[in-house]
Amino acid sequence: MKTDDGDYGHESTPSHEKPLQSWKEIAAYLDRAERTARRWERTARLPVHRLGEGKGSSVYAYRTEIDAWRATDRTKTIREDLRRKSLPVAAVILGLILVAWFIKYGPILNPPNAFVEAATGITVRDVLPGGYSEGGPSPDGRSFVFIDWGTGNVAIEDIATGERKQLTDEGRWEEPEQFPMWAAMSPDGTRIAYTWFLGDGDRTELRLINSDGSNQRTLLGTEAGFNHETVSWSSDGKQIATRRFGEPSQIIWVSAEDGSIRVLATLENNKWLGKVFHSPDNRYLAYSHTSEKYPPNHDVFMVATDGSSETIVLVEHPANERVLGWIPGRDAIVFLSDRSGTWDVWLLEVREGRPWGDPERVYTNLGNVAPLGFTDDGSFYYEVYSRWLNNYVTDLDPQSGKPVGPITQPLVGYNQALDWSPDGRYLAYSPVGTEPEGPGIFAGSLCVRDLQTGEDRVVPTDLMGIFVVRWSPTGSALLVGGFREREVVDARIKSSLFSVDPKTGVTKLVVERPKQRIMIGEWAPGGKLLYFIAGASVVSHELESGRHTEIYRSEGLTGLLALSNDGERLAAGINDADSGSGLVVIEVSTEAVKELPGLTDPPTMMDLVDWSPDGRHLYYLKAEEQLGTSLWRIDTKHWSPERLWQTNKRVGGLRIHPSGRQLAFAELTHETSVWVMDGFIPGSVASK
Repeated sequence: MKTDDGDYGHESTPSHEKPLQSWKEIAAYLDRAERTARRWERTARLPVHRLGEGKGSSVYAYRTEIDAWRATDRTKTIREDLRRKSLPVAAVILGLILVAWFIKYGPILNPPNAFVEAATGITVRDVLPGGYSEGGPSPDGRSFVFIDWGTGNVAIEDIATGERKQLTDEGRWEEPEQFPMWAAMSPDGTRIAYTWFLGDGDRTELRLINSDGSNQRTLLGTEAGFNHETVSWSSDGKQIATRRFGEPSQIIWVSAEDGSIRVLATLENNKWLGKVFHSPDNRYLAYSHTSEKYPPNHDVFMVATDGSSETIVLVEHPANERVLGWIPGRDAIVFLSDRSGTWDVWLLEVREGRPWGDPERVYTNLGNVAPLGFTDDGSFYYEVYSRWLNNYVTDLDPQSGKPVGPITQPLVGYNQALDWSPDGRYLAYSPVGTEPEGPGIFAGSLCVRDLQTGEDRVVPTDLMGIFVVRWSPTGSALLVGGFREREVVDARIKSSLFSVDPKTGVTKLVVERPKQRIMIGEWAPGGKLLYFIAGASVVSHELESGRHTEIYRSEGLTGLLALSNDGERLAAGINDADSGSGLVVIEVSTEAVKELPGLTDPPTMMDLVDWSPDGRHLYYLKAEEQLGTSLWRIDTKHWSPERLWQTNKRVGGLRIHPSGRQLAFAELTHETSVWVMDGFIPGSVASK
C-alpha cells in the first residue's frame, strides 16, 4: 500500500492470498450454509475480518486462517475451550481467590441469582427459515402461528414436519385489500387472536379463531379514529392486550369472552411501541416505548393491569432498550440493549411492581432481533433480520442510456452513500453495520475503493453517522452529510454537512442549520459554492463568506438533489400526495423553474436522481409497487421521460460515471430466519 503520496490502498493484510470476499464465499469454502458461518463467527471464533472499525458490513476471510482454525478444533464452544486450557498452578491460585470471594460474596451473605446462573448455559439455534413474522410459537413449542404474506391470511405450521395449514381465507391484495397483521396463540393452544386490516377506510378489527380454523369471530370491531396493533394473551387466557392507535393512543386490555375494554396506559402518538408482554401472574404489562429522557431511543416500561398505578419505568438508559418478554414462571424480564456496543440480552428481576437490583447481561451479541415469544418450558423464539446493500457497476450506452452489462459487484455488504471521484478511478462509500453499533444509532465509516487495484482504504473521520458523500470538483475533499453527536430534531437525527480530507480524514464542519436536518449537498464547479436542501428550501452557500441564499422553496421537497456538471441547473425531488413524485429543474443563474410533476404514481416514490455528464439527460430510479425498481431518463430538450430498464429487486444509490459510460447502483436484499434460545430455565430445550 502506498501512503506517502496519498494513493488509495488497503491496510496491510495478514496474508498475500486472495481473500474470500463475502459470507457466500466463506460459507462455500466451509461447505456450510451462510447462517452457519455467521453463527460460527459469533460463537466459535471463526476468523472473519471486517472492513473499517467496529462491525462494518463488508466481510472477508483467508483460507489459510480458516484452515488453521479448523486444525485447532475451534468449532467447540468457547467455554469448553477455556476448560481445556486450564493449568494446575492457575487452578490453585484461582481456588484461593474463590475462597476469599466466597466468604465475602458467596450465597451465605448474598443469595445467588438463579436466573443468571441458569443463563450461563444459554444456547441458540435456528429452527425456521424466513417469512414467519408477526406471529409466535405455540405454548408447547410444537407449532408456529404466523402471517402468510403470500396469501394474506393467518396460518399455522408444524415445526417438526413442516406441514402448514391456512386458518383464514378472506385475505386479498386487490382493492379494497384486507389482511391480518399480528397473531398470537392462547396459553392453552386452542385459540388464536389476530388483528385484521380492512382497506375500505383503513380500519382494523381484533378477531379470534380456533387453532383448527373453526369458530372465527370478531372480538373488537372497528372503532372510529382507532386502529389495533400487536396482541398478547394473559397467562389465564381471559384477556388480550393490544395497542389502540389513534388520538390518543392507548394500551388496552380486552376481554377474550365479551370484548369489553379496560384502558391501561395512554401514549403519545408519535412514540414508538413494540410488543406488550404479560407477567406470569398477569398483574403487569411490560413494553418498550420511546424514551422521555433519551429520545429517539427506547426504554422499558410497565403498567399494572388493574389500573392501580401510573406507568413504571423498569429500565432507563441512554442506549436502546427493547423488552423481549417475561421468563415463564419467574418474576423477571429479559430485554435487548446496545449499551455495550452490541445488542446483548439482559435480565432484570421485578418484585412488587419495581425493578429489583441492577440488570445483568446473560448473552452477548445476539443482534437486533424481533421477539416472537416464550414457550412454557422457557425457550425463547425470535426473528433475525439481516440486510445487505450490495453495490454494482454496469456499462451504460451513452446514446440509448440503457445498461448493456456485464454487471460487476465491486462492493459487498451494506454500503451506502456511493460516489465516483472526478477522474472516475475511485468510489467513495460508507459501510454501515447491519445492526446499530450503539448506543442507539447506525455507525458508519468512510472508505475509498481504488477500482484499478481493487484495494480499499478507510478514511479515519470522527463522524458517527454518514448519509451522503460527494467528491469535490478537484477530488481533494469529500462533502459528507452526517453527524458527530446525536441531536434529535422532530424525532429524527439531525445532520449537517462536513468537508473531509480523503487522505488524512481531517473533518471540518461546513454547514449547520439550527433545528434542521441537511441530508444532501452538491459542490458547484470551482469548489467555492455549495447547494443543499434544508427543510423546505434549496439553499446556496458561499464557502468563504458563509452567506446563504434560498433559491427555491417547496413543502414537497423530498431530499433528492443533483447539480449538472456545468453548474447551471439543479434538479430537486418533490412529492405530492395526489400526483405522486416528480422533479423541479432550477436554472441557477435566473432561478427559473421547470416543473416535472407526477413522474411516479402515488404511493410509489422516486429514489435518487443524477445528470448525464453532458447535461442532456436526467436519470432517476422509480420504486415500483411490487418491490421492483425501474430506471428512467428525461430528455432535457423535450422533457419526456423514457423507461430504460426494470428489475424485480429494490435498487437505489444511482450514480453516473464521469465518462457517462458506466452506472453505479445499490441493490437491497434481506433475509429473515426464526431462532430459538434455550437455557433461561434449567433443562429447557425447545422441540427439535
